[in-house]
Amino acid sequence: YVYAKNLVIWDTDNCGIPKILKPSEIAPNIRKALVSANFLGPVSIEAVGKPLKDFITQELRSTGIRVTPVYSDKLNASDIRIVARMCMWVLDNIDPANILLVSGDGDYCDVMDHLRVRGHNLMIAQILKSSNLNLKVTSKFVWEWINLASGGGQLSEEEKIQIREKYCSKYLSTKPKSEIAEAPLIRCERCFDLLQVPKRDQKLTCRCSYLIDLTS
Repeated sequence: YVYAKNLVIWDTDNCGIPKILKPSEIAPNIRKALVSANFLGPVSIEAVGKPLKDFITQELRSTGIRVTPVYSDKLNASDIRIVARMCMWVLDNIDPANILLVSGDGDYCDVMDHLRVRGHNLMIAQILKSSNLNLKVTSKFVWEWINLASGGGQLSEEEKIQIREKYCSKYLSTKPKSEIAEAPLIRCERCFDLLQVPKRDQKLTCRCSYLIDLTS
């Protein structure tokens, strides 16, 4: 994925422009952050959400960001448009690509998993304090939104581990073992590949070849 195309799809309703930054600084900083993460291919940035002020829209477009305003007042109108833009882009770019979703909305979990199964590398940037916990664990590449918008690096491994532990504590620790055993899928902690839950004493190998031992 180092030289693959990069799509950045930005949910402006969920992740606004940080107050410390100018709109014209967002695109250059995102490109800088991707290069620092060793994603060196061409970058397309699309901003989708409720209409922004005219001067903000002009500044974003002047730096190469495609701005798609959503004028509908219907519930989840922006979500539908974002999913549509992601799917249309994938249809036009059939080779495996890097897709960076800037949002904290848990409604995107399913489409993220679907695109990953099709061979794309899914990444996340979000405002961590207010974002959906399910979405946080859908990728091994995670940025705090303000860090990405400032050209900074991803979360540390320690921070990612804390997120996974919080997820396990919230969604697994309170469930009976029988219910966990009957869950339809399990996610690799390294590459986040989705696998069918195996039978007892069976081991699974995901696409990153990390052996998952579920005997315990």
